[in-house]
Amino acid sequence: MILQTSERTLDAPDILDDFYLNLLDWGSGNVLSIALENTVYLWNASDSSTLELVTVDDEHGPVTSVSWAPDGRHLAVGLNNSLVQLWDTTANKQ
Repeated sequence: MILQTSERTLDAPDILDDFYLNLLDWGSGNVLSIALENTVYLWNASDSSTLELVTVDDEHGPVTSVSWAPDGRHLAVGLNNSLVQLWDTTANKQ
C-alpha cells in the first residue's frame, strides 16, 4: 500500500539550492543531519527532537556537506574553506 498523504514534512527554509552541496544525511541511529547556512542541526526521527550541533563563523562557513559515519555517532561537517570537522554527536564535542 502506498500512502497518499505525508506522515511528516521537513521544513528547511534556508537550505541552499546547489547541486554540488550535500546538506542532508540520514544516520544509522535514525537521526537526520541538515545544514542550514552556517548551522548543523540534528533531528531525531524516533522522538522528533531537534538539536543544534554547531554554528560555524562566517570565516569558515557556510557548511557545504554533512556525512554520518557508519557507527551513527560521528558526523563529518565539511566547510566552505575546505576544512572538515569531525563531531561526536553523543558527546556534542568536536
